[in-house]
Amino acid sequence: MKYLPKSFALVVALCLGLTLPVFGIDVGRTVKSAVFPGMGQLADGQKVKGFAFMAGEIALLSLTIDQFSRSRTYAFQTTVKRDEYQFGGDFEKLQAIQVDWRKYYENAEKARLRASLFLGLSVACWGLNLADAMLFPPLRQEDEMSTLQESLSKVSVGFRGSQGLLTFTTEF
Repeated sequence: MKYLPKSFALVVALCLGLTLPVFGIDVGRTVKSAVFPGMGQLADGQKVKGFAFMAGEIALLSLTIDQFSRSRTYAFQTTVKRDEYQFGGDFEKLQAIQVDWRKYYENAEKARLRASLFLGLSVACWGLNLADAMLFPPLRQEDEMSTLQESLSKVSVGFRGSQGLLTFTTEF
């Protein structure tokens, strides 16, 4: 309980989206990435990385929803086949119902497994996105004036003698 005030302050800072250096982490970028994967990277100008995280998360979540929906559909079909089986009938009809029930049940289990797999991959993508936002900030270039000064320091212009010869040299 003695850590509650510090953790509460961190949660408040994260919720407000303040850009505070917490262990060198840009909280604003992290919050943006936590709310929607890729937003923190886009805000920092890392467009390719931001759109890649967005596309990956959207694709994985849509696959998760699709497989969960299929699982529910197959589960409903197993219920229908179970009810048909309970009403009875001749032996061949009951065997056909049992075969169909088993097929729907196996399909429901496979769809549930795929939904769990895609959900796990989606969580992993979200975690990678957060780790990228927290640990790998974009590389900032120096301001333009220092870059210009560095470039000009490698250039020299000189005059030689009374003939007025101009010499120009540069380093790359």
